[in-house]
Amino acid sequence: MSSRPCRLSGSGRLLLVGTLIAFASGCPAGALGADRLSAIPPSIADRCALWTKPLLGASCRRQQDKARRALAQITTGRQLCLDPMFGDDLANCRARAEVTDQDTLRTRVQFLDVDPVSTWSPHANQAIWFENRTLIDIYLQGKGF
Repeated sequence: MSSRPCRLSGSGRLLLVGTLIAFASGCPAGALGADRLSAIPPSIADRCALWTKPLLGASCRRQQDKARRALAQITTGRQLCLDPMFGDDLANCRARAEVTDQDTLRTRVQFLDVDPVSTWSPHANQAIWFENRTLIDIYLQGKGF
């Protein structure tokens, strides 16, 4: 064992100071980004690649592009439907959620109203990070792809 004192590097000190400030101010651990590591990935890497018929594959890609554009327009505070399909139709929604945070690859939603028959019912009143590809995949599933 060395008798030298243990010293943190510049980045290590910065992380430690930031962590201490966050906890001292009452921020939850998730505010530091640790919960971003557990974002829900898509069930299938590329759903549109499964279609061997060119017309169906092209139709799937068009819907995928539409979902990407819609996702790019979503802002924090906006309410979305995640069941039966990802989108804006809140009238027929079995799992309503609000966008609480975003980065370029993920979107965090807080489930607000979840029907007991929804596949999302185990997550009622929870905040979850989704990979953006997952939200696009949910949209494609709802469109029958």
